[in-house]
Amino acid sequence: MSEPLRPSDPSRIAGFRLLRRLGAGGMGVVYLGRTGSGRLAAVKVIQAGGAADEDFRARFARETELARRVDNPWVVPVLEADADARTPWLATAFVPGPSLAEAVAAHGPLPPRAARVLGRCWPVRWPTSTRRGWCTVTSSPPMCCWRRTGRGSSTSVSRVPSTTPR
Repeated sequence: MSEPLRPSDPSRIAGFRLLRRLGAGGMGVVYLGRTGSGRLAAVKVIQAGGAADEDFRARFARETELARRVDNPWVVPVLEADADARTPWLATAFVPGPSLAEAVAAHGPLPPRAARVLGRCWPVRWPTSTRRGWCTVTSSPPMCCWRRTGRGSSTSVSRVPSTTPR
């Protein structure tokens, strides 16, 4: 689901021309953006409250750097980011298709085979990240994209403190 840009939305973030709003939440707004070369991206722009909070900015910078290091077919890659910008932002590859939540809302529960495949695939991506002390923080159904290949993808990762039980 997407919606047109609002009059208050920026038209550009760094090298990305913003085309539509993909969603909004407590952290900020995610836009569909396009690079000068035509590549589509999901551009997350942090809300003013987070941008003004130095602790948040530091955490955002750390998490962005960690996300850049993840090389896994189940995690959407970071294309660019600027945690030091006046309004911090992060751009990832755009994964076309509905979120898992939208697919279920539109078509009902997943068929048993699809649910089993998804259940088997999620653990495949977790070990790569958790071995390095990372875990995904956006694996809720609205944040998991359902691609035409049937693979789900999630974008954000964060460091798990060593005292956190796994």
